[in-house]
Amino acid sequence: MKKIELKILLGVLIFLFTTPIVLNADNTTKPERNEHTSLLIASKFSKRPNAPSRVFIECRYDEETMMFIMPDGIEYAEISISQNDFVIMTDVITRDMHILPSPSHAAGEYLVSCTSSDGRVFQGYLYF
Repeated sequence: MKKIELKILLGVLIFLFTTPIVLNADNTTKPERNEHTSLLIASKFSKRPNAPSRVFIECRYDEETMMFIMPDGIEYAEISISQNDFVIMTDVITRDMHILPSPSHAAGEYLVSCTSSDGRVFQGYLYF
């Protein structure tokens, strides 16, 4: 009976001592990134009220990169990023190449305009 109690005690002690080490190791391997998501909505050219569009381009971004997720039917898009009416970056994204570097030394509010392969214009804001 004492051997069983010692084995249980030993197992509990091993569990108690190794759990904090495993949890701490998991925390040190994940770099903290301040990731944000912005939806680029289709611009409206008429002043007539209508239902909001269900088609959008999603932009996930942080201080280093911007990743654009395009809906079905769009093969590429021309990206223009501006701040205070000055264009600071232009590029083209495709389904295969949809990650761009974030503007260097980004701070503040940026307007992102995307003209898609089917001619629609999507716009949204990024906040760094």
